[in-house]
Amino acid sequence: MLPLEIRPLRAGDLEDLEWDSAQVLGVESLRRSLAEQGDLIVHLVALVNDRPVARLSLDFGRKAGHGVVHLWGFAVLPALQRLGIGTAMIRAAESLIAAAPRGAMTVEIGVDDWNHDAARLYRRLGYRDAGLEESESGRLILLLQRPVAELGWPVGASDPPAK
Repeated sequence: MLPLEIRPLRAGDLEDLEWDSAQVLGVESLRRSLAEQGDLIVHLVALVNDRPVARLSLDFGRKAGHGVVHLWGFAVLPALQRLGIGTAMIRAAESLIAAAPRGAMTVEIGVDDWNHDAARLYRRLGYRDAGLEESESGRLILLLQRPVAELGWPVGASDPPAK
């Protein structure tokens, strides 16, 4: 695996995210989010050699009334896909949530219904199909969920790890 650093996104990282030409979340939206959302949204970035190569956002506010933290805006530099970066990003997000769930009982991730490769990854990481929703732009989004209580446990384990 490449030497990878995963940390919260900083304003200075934004211009280096231009590689994501099909951005779910544009640079200006990220800039506004960083300024306006406080800690309700956490944007993570993965860096290789100090260059952003992936991003993932955690929304603690949008579905808080339902006890859900929603993961979204997930992208990995296409040339670096299938190298474990996506898995590392999801696990980093899960670690943040497990450490401070803020009342969340469930982690949810949305994926375009046609993106079977991404859905397969999320299922492999322990997420289960939880329905569909329509995005603001009218796209059909498959929702996959995992209980917060399972975070940090090996996929398929029925008991928490011994401490």
